[in-house]
Amino acid sequence: MDETMASVEGTPAWIWVAFEPDLRAMLDFHAGWRGNSIDAYLFIRRPVRRYGGVPIYTDGARTPAGGPAPST
Repeated sequence: MDETMASVEGTPAWIWVAFEPDLRAMLDFHAGWRGNSIDAYLFIRRPVRRYGGVPIYTDGARTPAGGPAPST
């Protein structure tokens, strides 16, 4: 998962993307005007409901968000 801020006609907008790197597939996408934790939670909830509770990696992190480091 990743998010970024973009400017739309001078107004900040946040874009969230859920991406499956092994399949090289975008699982979900959301754009919104607020970049707060509630908006992020509402976005994350959709792919979790659709694809199940699997580890979520963010910003190229090596450990899942909220979970232990994967074994090597």
